[in-house]
Amino acid sequence: MKTLIKVTNEVIANCGFDSDDISSVCVTFDKYEKIGIEGISLELLSKNFSQNCINNFLDFLSSFPITLLELKNYCKNTQVINDLEKIIDVCSKISNSEYEVEFDLSLVRGQGYYTGTVFEIKSKDFNSSIGGGGRYDGLIGKFIGEDIPAVGFSIGFERIYCILSEINFVVPNTRKKIAVIYNSVNFSNAIKIAEQYRIKYDVSLFEETKKLGKFISAIANNGYYGIINCAKTSSLEVFTISE
Repeated sequence: MKTLIKVTNEVIANCGFDSDDISSVCVTFDKYEKIGIEGISLELLSKNFSQNCINNFLDFLSSFPITLLELKNYCKNTQVINDLEKIIDVCSKISNSEYEVEFDLSLVRGQGYYTGTVFEIKSKDFNSSIGGGGRYDGLIGKFIGEDIPAVGFSIGFERIYCILSEINFVVPNTRKKIAVIYNSVNFSNAIKIAEQYRIKYDVSLFEETKKLGKFISAIANNGYYGIINCAKTSSLEVFTISE
């Protein structure tokens, strides 16, 4: 699997670019979805690459989107393509085809540390990716002195939050909520009681209020199941608020 990232490099090299220029071409290639073929052409020209190499690369881009089968016409390393096909097949089977797994050669990420497959996670409800990562066999070794094969990814919390907000998603909670009332005298004991009940319930601590009845009504409306009043008695009294 280590050679998967070489697919992109080989295609670029076959267009006539020198090996030292591949990384720079990849940086531009990574912007394909944002700037299109015309933008790619202008940026490569600004980097003073030969017009012949650029034309070859643009001819290749004109065939996009390209399938793995078609890619074999541009990449001689068929084993790498077979590995890609296997990865996509396994991912589809593991997810029971719940998620679409697509090949995208224009996906270029961190060639400085990724050593194999790279990927992005996308939602149909959002234009850009909501996560991404890849394989890096040499990154961990830089810290511990021993190379360990690994795959990692990160997610965009803000983007995911936007998507969930737009569909009014509510986080499911199967645990019932309980309120524990405390005062300055029994605060420590209230914490202990709360810890005991947290095994089964979601417990919140509230300071004693003068209008207890009004408080109980308020938390009942907020979905609380019951209340443990430690503020007025040393013994536990549980008031069931709602089923």
